[in-house]
Amino acid sequence: MLGMMLALGPGYLVNSQTINPVDTSVNPANATATAAIDAAGAVTMTNQAGFQMVTQGNPADLEIRVTGTGDTPTGSAVESWLAMGGALSWTLATSGVSFLAFNGTYSVRIATTGIVIGGGSFSISATES
Repeated sequence: MLGMMLALGPGYLVNSQTINPVDTSVNPANATATAAIDAAGAVTMTNQAGFQMVTQGNPADLEIRVTGTGDTPTGSAVESWLAMGGALSWTLATSGVSFLAFNGTYSVRIATTGIVIGGGSFSISATES
């Protein structure tokens, strides 16, 4: 799915594509779905193509917030603004549970001003069948 490119202020460009890692496994194996963003602003996802979220500007100047409902991912916090200058990840892993899902959105803002410059859909699902 093609995302939107949004530029605001000097030097920032954010690629606002959907983040949606998905994993399915056959019991007794656990399913694990992870979305991760590295210090350079690159997104990787389980079983999905990744993308470069921050295409212009320094990711360390930005913050991201993931909000949503459902099963809370482990790893980086949700419902809080987090600095994008380091590694971030959100994971759902089945372990005796057949299905886990988290559905919501993410927003990216300039840390010094609080101005939101991008965002999109954020969902994770893990299914053990």
